[in-house]
Amino acid sequence: MANKKSSKKAIRKEAKRHVRNISRKTAIKTSFKNVKSAVSKKADRKSVDELVSKAKSSAQKAVLKGVVHKNTAARKISRLMQFINKYFSKKKA
Repeated sequence: MANKKSSKKAIRKEAKRHVRNISRKTAIKTSFKNVKSAVSKKADRKSVDELVSKAKSSAQKAVLKGVVHKNTAARKISRLMQFINKYFSKKKA
């Protein structure tokens, strides 16, 4: 355990950041799951697009806050879009 006052404060700050970062990561995962479940339940394109915009927004917010690396967010968004486009292209055919 830290003995200095500044070290104790740093530990407290890190604990707060840890909780905040976990909640942001969870928000990303949840929003992506919502999109995938909407696609699986055969929702219309308009409602899926709204969910996608929310998912992209949560991922980009996490990048801005430094919770997730920008390439990680880009990869997740890219894979989500591939999943959606694959589903909707099958639907038309």
